[in-house]
Amino acid sequence: MGFLGHFKKQAYLRSSKKKRGNRALTLDLSTIQRLAPGGALILSAEIDRWRRSIGFQPSVYNYKSWDLKVQTMLNDLRFFELFDMQPQMQSTEDWLDGATRMIPLMSGVGAPGRQCKELQGALSLLAGGAIRDATYMYEGLSEAMSNVSHHAYPPTATSKYNVESDHRWWASGSFNKDAGNLKVLILDLGVGIPATLPRSGQWEAIRHKMPARQEVFRDDAELIKTAMQTYRTQTEESNRGRGLVQMSEYVDQSIGGFMKVLSGMGEVQYLGRERFKARPLSVHFGGTFIEWEVSYA
Repeated sequence: MGFLGHFKKQAYLRSSKKKRGNRALTLDLSTIQRLAPGGALILSAEIDRWRRSIGFQPSVYNYKSWDLKVQTMLNDLRFFELFDMQPQMQSTEDWLDGATRMIPLMSGVGAPGRQCKELQGALSLLAGGAIRDATYMYEGLSEAMSNVSHHAYPPTATSKYNVESDHRWWASGSFNKDAGNLKVLILDLGVGIPATLPRSGQWEAIRHKMPARQEVFRDDAELIKTAMQTYRTQTEESNRGRGLVQMSEYVDQSIGGFMKVLSGMGEVQYLGRERFKARPLSVHFGGTFIEWEVSYA
């Protein structure tokens, strides 16, 4: 997250009029030995946002020296296409030992059923079989995408670096054949869940369930956790948070699954059966990232 913050700052400086004469921003990932699917998605989305907004593209430096598993994951994601590149890489048709493979980056506005089905279909092919409890996955993704359109980018919000994201979401998924872990990933680059909760129709219920300490209301992780617990007891479908609930219901149906939410300055993990872990972050995430994992071992 520190790297992403630095990247956004440098991208902004180099795209501003004052810095246009400076050298191009160069992206060198040769020191990375392990890359999580979520990290790959978030980095790709940030680059895609700047590319769409102002046409800014950093240069990829010496990609052939990058770790082969990192190259493979990013190539699966079609990361290099964001730079109009067609890299010459080793064949990755066969699975590398311990490698995590990804489906191509998806992005859109709203919640088109077609893209939800395409994501499920791509994951099914990657995992080599039908998606378990596919209805729960579809409903969670569809609702989460809708919430991005309706809540993540309020009209009064301003970006620190003045970059528009046109109410956009980004999504992907991954499968590790050795571990048998399937992940589904969805991201927006909006204001974050904690910033949208006060406008929620359930805000009073959430506020009254928080511990009676003023500092707790500045703890984004506790806010997210309490919101998820509150929404799980409600039946209203129009409020921010229903997508999180439906995605957590997929975890309830799965074996060895969990869901992770990063938003604002908080991280929450839902482990199923009403079990939560929450922790504050030291820096602002700059959007909302949802990752859920289920076991296919």
